[in-house]
Amino acid sequence: MDQLNPFRWYINPALYVEGNPFLQPAFINNVEMSFSNNKNLNATLYYSMTQSAATNVPVFIEDGRVSYLTTLNALDINQYGVYSNYVLTAITGLQTQLSGSFFWSKSETNVSDLVPSTEGFGSNLSMNNTYTIAPGHTLLLNLQQNFRTRQGSMELNPYGFISAGYRLRLLQDNLTLGLVFSALLSENQEIAYTQFLPMGVARGVNEYDYTSLRLSVNYRFGNTRVRGSLQCHAEIFCFKTVLPGKGLGVDFRYC
Repeated sequence: MDQLNPFRWYINPALYVEGNPFLQPAFINNVEMSFSNNKNLNATLYYSMTQSAATNVPVFIEDGRVSYLTTLNALDINQYGVYSNYVLTAITGLQTQLSGSFFWSKSETNVSDLVPSTEGFGSNLSMNNTYTIAPGHTLLLNLQQNFRTRQGSMELNPYGFISAGYRLRLLQDNLTLGLVFSALLSENQEIAYTQFLPMGVARGVNEYDYTSLRLSVNYRFGNTRVRGSLQCHAEIFCFKTVLPGKGLGVDFRYC
């Protein structure tokens, strides 16, 4: 929805984000070939073709002193890739899921004066561990590493994430309490990126990534055997941003 929001959101006095309410839908054609040993291994080869894909476009105004980011249907993308996951359950109570993916893509621009045509590749690896120490008590440890990725008009430097947590189920599994710590693993604790422009490149860092601590409470009402039973979810989280500063947030919803 942010991509459609026409109101300005200022990052600093010389840079703001502005959505495009006239953004059109993209059309994706996808072909996949999958393999499974019906136990713990799954692998997929795929090809996808995206027409009128949306991408972020920087626009410079006031003789370059001010710029803003908006979204345009600017690219036609052909992408080839593979992804796979393997589940280990050799240790009682411990489940480890190993996943990885690789893709190569070529992007053709529809607005050559704002976005250049590019090609590139990307890959990532992840490991998710869930350890049940006793009925209703679960420990979590997840690791993810994203390698240098170029897709569309953007290239991201390598970065990773780590998260560790504890989950407690009570009242016949109707009440779930969770505590999760997450942190960004990268140089200078930031995600650096390069935006490719027709006349050069623009470099920056992602200002939205943070180290966080989240406490969540989830309760299911009514007959849990009936699909669509009411759930109530509340979450409190504190975080430290890439830029100097800290914050506290609260999320509450029914679903």
